[in-house]
Amino acid sequence: MTRPRRYELGLILLLVHILHLGADTIPPATLGLVFLQSMVYLNIFRKPWSTLDVCISADAVIQQRDYKRLILSAFEHGDDMHLYYNMVSLILKGRQLEKIYGWGKFLSLVIFLTVFTSLYYILLAYIVFYITNDTSELSHCAIGFSAVLFAMKTILTRLQPDAYQQILNINVKAIYAPWFELIIIYLLVPNASFKGHLSGILVGLTYTDTPIGWGLDYVVDKCQEMINGEEQEDMGEEQKQN
Repeated sequence: MTRPRRYELGLILLLVHILHLGADTIPPATLGLVFLQSMVYLNIFRKPWSTLDVCISADAVIQQRDYKRLILSAFEHGDDMHLYYNMVSLILKGRQLEKIYGWGKFLSLVIFLTVFTSLYYILLAYIVFYITNDTSELSHCAIGFSAVLFAMKTILTRLQPDAYQQILNINVKAIYAPWFELIIIYLLVPNASFKGHLSGILVGLTYTDTPIGWGLDYVVDKCQEMINGEEQEDMGEEQKQN
């Protein structure tokens, strides 16, 4: 069991960023995800695992059958600045996506992206292993929310494919922006997980351009209709009783 962390610079910067934007301007699900990951990093709840216990790797999931890593690895961060940059990015993307989808569908999307980016990460590890015969690819362990963030960015760019984004003072068509960022981060940040970021882009495309994403939307929409229908029936019965 790990000890609770002290408040660090990245957490202070994150708090300042939220106060600057105004917490009331951040949708509830997005704000909740930021709060949850901050609490996990601070170990407020004294979680019964360490970072090494939940980092995602092909060996850990396939050979050891440690399936909790498919989800928990995304919510752990290596240090305070890792958390800060990811949460600032989450706020930016979450404010847009949650506004489009609503909080319920947005949370369903986050769960889908979390699980599938982990699965794609494992698949990419095996592909690289079969190409290079480098067994270390199967044991590389990764943590963080960046794969999910790359998936979110990909989804947003597919919603506005003709828009342009400025990256390093270069105007890039939105549809190509995730790929451009993938290369830039790979070149500038050697320790960043290339497979993780690539898996995020691929999962984002899976959601927007394949029947898997359409099927997810259909199921979530039907569930929301059932919930809304039951709520309306309950309200009708209460009105009759009154």
